[in-house]
Amino acid sequence: MDFNELKKAVQKKVAINEPDFIKDNPDALNIGYMELNPTQKLIFSLSTFKGKKYFSVRNWYQAESGEWAPTKKGVNLSFDKFVRQICRFREHRQAVRPSHRAG
Repeated sequence: MDFNELKKAVQKKVAINEPDFIKDNPDALNIGYMELNPTQKLIFSLSTFKGKKYFSVRNWYQAESGEWAPTKKGVNLSFDKFVRQICRFREHRQAVRPSHRAG
């Protein structure tokens, strides 16, 4: 499956909180963001580079001009490594959740 097919499949199956303040990029699908402060956000995206799929978390900032731009701060994981890490998070989720006891 090429990246455009992957983008369409993801967009069809998942409700995406795509940031509207970032210009569309044909090589990436911004799937969500988290505000750190009014001028900094973490952007979560799927992308492709040299035929490999990646999951990225990148810090973006708002310049004085009002435009948003990525910083060098961030992480790229191959999609396979990302999926394995998500599985690990799910496995350990119960250990960190507070127990819900009636009392």
